[in-house]
Amino acid sequence: AVKPAAASTPSAAAAAAAATADAMKEKGNAAFKSQRFYEADEHYSAAITAAAAAEDPKLSAVLLANRAATRLKLGENEGAEKDANAAIAADKDYTKAYHRRAAACTALGKFEQALEDYEKVVRANPS
Repeated sequence: AVKPAAASTPSAAAAAAAATADAMKEKGNAAFKSQRFYEADEHYSAAITAAAAAEDPKLSAVLLANRAATRLKLGENEGAEKDANAAIAADKDYTKAYHRRAAACTALGKFEQALEDYEKVVRANPS
C-alpha cells in the first residue's frame, strides 16, 4: 500500500503554484511602486489564483491585502473592502488586512467598522 504524503508536504503542483504566485506578486509589487495600479491589479489577481492552487492561506492573505491597496489607489473602495475581508478570512492575524479594510471603510463612510479595524491595527502595533 502506498502511504499518502504528509499533510505538511506540499505537492509538486502546489509548490509550482506557490512559485507562480510569488513571481506574480513581485511583478505586482514592481508595478505598484511605479504607480501602474491597473497593471499591479492584474498581477495580484493572477497571483491570488495561483495562491489558491498552492493552498497557502497566509500567501493568499498577503496577496489579497496587496490587491486591496491597489484598488484603494484606483478608488475601487468596494473591491478593496471585499479583498480585505477575504484576506482577513484567510489569515485573521494579518494586521495589514485590517488596515486596508479600515481605509476602504473610511472611504465608504463605514466609520464604525473603520474605527474597529484601526483599533486592531494599533493593538497589534502599539509603538
